[in-house]
Amino acid sequence: MTHTFDSVLPALLGIVESDTSCASIERCCLIRDVRGRLRLVVKPADGALVSLEKLESGLCTELGAWFAGPVLSTASGPPEQMRLAKNLMQKAPPWPSHWPTEGQTPTGPRSIDSARWCALQRSLSKESWLTTEPASPPWPLVERAPAIVAFSSFKGGVGRSTALAVVAWQLAREGKKVVCIDLDLEAPGLGPLFSLKPEGGVLDFLLTTLATEKAPDEDPALSVSVRGASLLVVPSGPVGLGYVEKLARLDFLSHGSGEGATHSPVESALRKLLVLVRHLHAPDFILLDCRAGVSDIGGLTMNDLPHVDVLVGRAGAQWDAGLELSLQVLATRRRARDRRMVIVQNFAPLPLSSEESRGIQKRHRHTAYEMFIRWIWAGEAAEEDAGNAGDEAAKVASPSETDGSGKTEASPRPDVPDEDDTISAHFPAVLGRYDELASAQAILDVSEAVLANDAYTSLRSRIEAVAAPEPPESAGSSTTGASRA
Repeated sequence: MTHTFDSVLPALLGIVESDTSCASIERCCLIRDVRGRLRLVVKPADGALVSLEKLESGLCTELGAWFAGPVLSTASGPPEQMRLAKNLMQKAPPWPSHWPTEGQTPTGPRSIDSARWCALQRSLSKESWLTTEPASPPWPLVERAPAIVAFSSFKGGVGRSTALAVVAWQLAREGKKVVCIDLDLEAPGLGPLFSLKPEGGVLDFLLTTLATEKAPDEDPALSVSVRGASLLVVPSGPVGLGYVEKLARLDFLSHGSGEGATHSPVESALRKLLVLVRHLHAPDFILLDCRAGVSDIGGLTMNDLPHVDVLVGRAGAQWDAGLELSLQVLATRRRARDRRMVIVQNFAPLPLSSEESRGIQKRHRHTAYEMFIRWIWAGEAAEEDAGNAGDEAAKVASPSETDGSGKTEASPRPDVPDEDDTISAHFPAVLGRYDELASAQAILDVSEAVLANDAYTSLRSRIEAVAAPEPPESAGSSTTGASRA
């Protein structure tokens, strides 16, 4: 048969698990290269003699060009190959939670022991979506440290930027110092939304930092006054062909220069931007407008940098798919104590109290609840059972039992909130479709009555509650505070 990217992996698992010598193999490491081709490294049990010729022949015959030999062993072969095999085996992380746990054989599916398998994969992008490394914001969320709040959405056109702008205005009106940063670099909108015509912005800061290996000292933020409330905005920059030339030079994958560099050049520069904004303005909140979809810049700004994730969408199948992906990734990248999320259902029919609107809200709330059971609460049960949140962070969304698609079948933790628990993280903050907001060219055109409406006030309160710093006595422990997962 002709294999695909999806079918070749279970085919390899089936061949290996069916091989008679498999019982003598203590550990297997699968390597998937940037083209999707597979390589195999094995570690035989101490003293076991494993013949790999038949296994390698079977893999070549069945998988064709999808398999790249030879099969490497830590215990046999040329010395340089054994050294390489041992090095790869040591570096490989656990089996990814979304990878198959069954091999396909002529006689049907065959379960594998995923604890015996590990994997290495190479990709050309999307590293922040695929890694299992715990996220680490530029600073901890403690007293007098600004909360970094990322507004993200799987689809564009769902009112994400507008929601950010209204929340920013409400926070500023309440006396909070707020900085908004436009990180939707491929479709920037905060500049026009706040009626700004910038000469520079985020992209210029990034390019200067990448070119000179030194962050500029100039203040990138512009002051804006909206209906009596003052706040700061860092726009992406003026858009034109020169803007596209700058975008084309952003490196999201390779590691930065310098000893011990662990972040990509773009991530390192973004962290410097956040540190500079904190140093210059001492804000209470830094609000990030993220890129929609599964983009590199969107992955960084949703998965790596913020303390709080505000996931914006509108009820429907497209949002359901995006919300499930976001929860799956955040469950992997965030330790239980660091999961601070607010789900936002936008464009709900008005009035929100109508039977039609309540029905749509209830259906979406039920869908979100089921997703939290699958990806968040079941994983927290596994983490608590392990008794070590730090060591088990990479396994948060990967209990021992899965259905082959990565969805967990483990039982949720005993204290799962009720579906109608209004302060649970799964319970969406609901915003209506307000005509004045939808038709406004800029936030300055919107009346104070609309900016201060109860739905946005409720959303702002939810964000403030989730972004509250941990009290010193509970630092490092899991919490069930307002809207925590």
